[in-house]
Amino acid sequence: MYHIKFLSYKTVKEAVTITTRRTSGADYQYYARVSFKNIEYAAVDSNADGGAIYGSSITLSNNGSVKFSGNTASSADSCCYGGAICGWGDTSIIALNNNGSVKFIGNMASSAPSFSEGGAICGGGTIMLNNNGSVEFIGNTASSAPSASYGGAIYGGGTITLNNNGSVKFIGNTASYSGGAICGWGDITLSNNDCVMFSGNTVSGSGDEIRGGAIYRGSDSTVMLSNNGKVSFIENTASGYQASGGAIYTSGSLHIRNNDSVEFSGNVEKEGSAYRLRSVYVSGGSDDVLNISAAAGKSVTFYDTIYVGSGTTVNLNADYEDAEGNIIEQKGDIIFTGATTVADLYKAKGNVAGTAMEILNSRTTEVRTMTNLYGGRLRMEDGAIYQGYGITVHEGSVATVLVKDATLSHSGYDLIFNAGTTLELVGDSQLAGNLMMLTGSILSLDSTMNLNGSLTLGNEVVLGGALLDDILSMKAGDTLTLVSGLESLHLQTQSLMRSLEYTTLLSGELVNASDYFENLKEHSDLVFCYDSNTQTLKIIYAIPEPATTTLSLLALAALAARRRRK
Repeated sequence: MYHIKFLSYKTVKEAVTITTRRTSGADYQYYARVSFKNIEYAAVDSNADGGAIYGSSITLSNNGSVKFSGNTASSADSCCYGGAICGWGDTSIIALNNNGSVKFIGNMASSAPSFSEGGAICGGGTIMLNNNGSVEFIGNTASSAPSASYGGAIYGGGTITLNNNGSVKFIGNTASYSGGAICGWGDITLSNNDCVMFSGNTVSGSGDEIRGGAIYRGSDSTVMLSNNGKVSFIENTASGYQASGGAIYTSGSLHIRNNDSVEFSGNVEKEGSAYRLRSVYVSGGSDDVLNISAAAGKSVTFYDTIYVGSGTTVNLNADYEDAEGNIIEQKGDIIFTGATTVADLYKAKGNVAGTAMEILNSRTTEVRTMTNLYGGRLRMEDGAIYQGYGITVHEGSVATVLVKDATLSHSGYDLIFNAGTTLELVGDSQLAGNLMMLTGSILSLDSTMNLNGSLTLGNEVVLGGALLDDILSMKAGDTLTLVSGLESLHLQTQSLMRSLEYTTLLSGELVNASDYFENLKEHSDLVFCYDSNTQTLKIIYAIPEPATTTLSLLALAALAARRRRK
C-alpha cells in the first residue's frame, strides 16, 4: 500500500507561517503549506492550554504540508495541556486529515508545580490524523517538576486514530510518567498505514509505576495495530520505579494482527541499575484480550520479551472478521528469540555487559494465563524462554510449536496438541509441563528431548523427523502415560543401553510391567511402577545426579509402520 496525497480541486492558497497563538479554534484548509513556528505561551496564575492553538474544534486538512515546530506551553503556577495544540473538553475534535505531510517537531508542554499532558497534542475528545501522506512526531516533550507528565507527543482523553497514512513515525519523544510517545484513555488505533515506527521514545521519572516507553493505554479500552505495512518498535524505554512496558503498556486489550511484518527489538524496562529487555506489558483482567497474529508468510518477532497478567485471554493467530464480514485468516509466524539479547543489553547499558540475571530476565516471556494457538507457527528460538500457564493448540487448527535451542516452560500445566498439530523440538531444547500429544498429532525430534513433567501419547501419534534415533530425558517422579491402542514402547537406560520392550494388549494394558521393572533394579539406573487403571508409568527410583535418566523411543517406529500398512 502506498498513500500519495493530492490537494483538492479547490484553489490552493499560498503558504502561511503563523507565529502567534490562536485561541478560538482553527480551520486551515487548502494551503500549500501551513507552519506554526516557535510560538511560546506562558500562562500566569492559570493553566497553559495549547502553545499554538487552543479550541474545541481544530481542523487542518487538505493542505500540502502542516508543520508545528518549537512551540511551547508552560505554566509556573498550574497545569499544562498541549505544547502545540489543545482541544478542550470531552467533545473536542482535533482533525489533521488528507494533508501531504504532517510534522510535529520539538514542541513542549511544561509545568513546574503540577502535571503536563501532551508535548505536541492534548485532546479531551477525538484526535484524528488520517489519510495523510506522512505523519511524524519527533523530539516532543511533556515535562513537569516535581509532578508527572503524560504523553510526550500525544495525550488523549478520548479516541486516537492514525489510519490510512503513508508513513507514521514517533521518534525521540519524552514524558516522565506514562506514554513516552502516546498516552491515551480511549481506544488507540493505528491501521492501514504503509509503515509504523516507534523508535527511541522514553518515559522516565522518579515517581511510582513508570509505564509505556512508546504507548500507554489506561482504563478498559483497546490498542489496535492492524493491516499496516512494516511495524517496528525499536529501543524505546520505560525507566523508573516499577517500570513496565519498554514499548507498550496497557491495562486493557491489545490487538496486533494482519500487518506485513512486526518487530520489537531493544525495548527496555530499567529500574535503578537493573535492565530488562521487555517490550509489552499487559497488566491483566478478565475482560482483556491479547491478540497477536500474522497472515501466512508474514511474522511478528519479539527480540525482547512480553508480560501478560492473569485473567487475560491470549489468542495467537486467531482468524477474525473484518468490517465487511470477510474472514481474515492468520497463519503466519509468531517468534520469540534471544538471538540479540546480549548485544541489545550491551547497547542499552551504554556498552556495559549485562549480568547473568539481566540476560535471563531479558529472554523470559511471562504469560500468566493459558495460551491459545489457532494456526501457523509459534516459535521459541536461540535461548528464548516462554513461561506460561499452558498451551492449547485448538482442534481443527493446523499449527506448529517449534522449540529450537530454547525453553517452553509450563510447569504444572498442560501443553495440549490436537489432531493435525505438530510439536517440533530442535537442538538443545527444554520442556517443563505436562505434554499431551493427542490422536493425530505429530511429535518431531531432531535431538534430545528434555522433559520435566508428564507425557501422554495418544493412539497413533505420528513420530516424525529423526525422532526414532533420539533420546527422551525424564527425571524421577515424572510420568509417561500410554493411551489404549499404542502398539509398543521401548525403554532404554543410558548407563547400560539396555532395550526393554513391552507390548500392549487389546485392553491397552502392559504385560507384567510392574513385576518386570522391579526385577531390573539391580541392573539399571531407573525403576518404574505401572498403574493399569491409569496406564501410567512412573519413575520411582533413579540414581542421584549428575547421571541422567533417559527413555529412547526407537521401537516406536512400529507406529509409522502401522500407518503405512493402513
